[in-house]
Amino acid sequence: MCFTGHAIECRINAEDWARDFRPSPGTVTEAVWPIGDGIRIDTHLQAGASVPPYYDSLLAKLIVHGRDRADALARLRAALARCAVAGVSTNIPLHHEVLAQAEFAEGGVDTAWFTRFLRDLPVGSNRG
Repeated sequence: MCFTGHAIECRINAEDWARDFRPSPGTVTEAVWPIGDGIRIDTHLQAGASVPPYYDSLLAKLIVHGRDRADALARLRAALARCAVAGVSTNIPLHHEVLAQAEFAEGGVDTAWFTRFLRDLPVGSNRG
């Protein structure tokens, strides 16, 4: 078997990332997920679902595959733009912020980069 291309995964959680990643329990009033070539969504979530405060806040895994990193990033940006979850806060805006960073797009980042990224978000960003 020969593996080709590049894949990236975003874990979409019911949490308010702008407020120190606090859990966001509640009832989901809307859940729209992207479909298309190179897109996979693993989820149990649909409108009317309850998100309890007691368990892991994972709502979905969005996985994209492209010819190379640039193609996968473009597909991921487009797929995230088509995700819509209402009724609970999610970290979807955080994923948009991360994908907007040139340093992330170039690769080679690590968890220390993510800590700096959160610390250095400008005033007026989606961070609240």
